[in-house]
Amino acid sequence: MESLMNDTIKYISDVIEKISGVRNIDKNTNLLGPKSKIESYLFIYIFSEFEEKYGEKVYDIFKNNDYTVFTIENIAFELDKIETI
Repeated sequence: MESLMNDTIKYISDVIEKISGVRNIDKNTNLLGPKSKIESYLFIYIFSEFEEKYGEKVYDIFKNNDYTVFTIENIAFELDKIETI
């Protein structure tokens, strides 16, 4: 399970870097906050990328959580609950 979580954290970090150019974000930094340096509109593209791998269930993350889910670690935890397509 730990290995899967680490793989998912790396996948999320790679997607964020690919779309935003921001790298080396701490896995516990709130991605919506100023410390992440990610423009908020980019999350549309980031989650679109997640949707390609996980399907529409990726959007359940918003239904089942509040803004505190927006850390790399928390998103990884939620993505690991979803099977890839």
